Amino acid sequence: MYARLKPDILQAKWLYMSRTNPRNPRHVKLIQAPQTIRFSGGRGLIRLRASGVNLIRRLNTLRAYSYLTRKASGWVNQSPWPRVEQLSFANNVVEITHIVGNRCYIDYLDNRRNVSGVNYYNNPTLVHQFTVVDQEGRTLLPPKGLTYMIVVAESPLWIDINELELFPEFGTYEVLVPHLSVRDSPNGSWLRTIQEETPVTISEYSVKGSEVWGKIGDCEWIALYHPSVIDKYTTTWVMETPPPPMW
Repeated sequence: MYARLKPDILQAKWLYMSRTNPRNPRHVKLIQAPQTIRFSGGRGLIRLRASGVNLIRRLNTLRAYSYLTRKASGWVNQSPWPRVEQLSFANNVVEITHIVGNRCYIDYLDNRRNVSGVNYYNNPTLVHQFTVVDQEGRTLLPPKGLTYMIVVAESPLWIDINELELFPEFGTYEVLVPHLSVRDSPNGSWLRTIQEETPVTISEYSVKGSEVWGKIGDCEWIALYHPSVIDKYTTTWVMETPPPPMW
């Protein structure tokens, strides 16, 4: 099961407004602030092993790496790098392994093992984007542009279900765009097209970076959300929480 981390404007604890909005009683006195969402479980603070440090360096530009690893960045706070907070940022996607009451346990990278073989496109539930929120509640990139961190722990992590927007249930949705491509795998080879207003039944999800793909047959996939589409969504399948901005 997949879910997205809700931005401030969809969260009751922020009164459905930005944490930087001066009208918010819990006002953070910044024009823009990291839109953090803390994980429960784990240790709260963890020291990255060498493979994690090298991964962060590989995922980011030099400017983004310097921004992310400086003290009080949002991921690195009171303790110096490479000690990081066990948190993430709004609009990213997580994979839920199981739910106990309101606790949604999520997949994560094990800090005790080599974590070098992941990236945002192939592993967006483990490699997350840093996001900030402005006073109007818009989710934006941080000042140094695209910046990537990782969901890493040494013991189970969970998030309160109220901080998540679960992906819609599997079912039948109507195509909204003409000539929707059907592919043999997410972003794979073209097979055929589907015309507008055709119903399609989704039985499985795959997330690739900011893209969301739905399985409609034994070996047939369509893009449900894709940055290259004008309105992003190709069917009546929609979510209130979009992926993080890519530029």
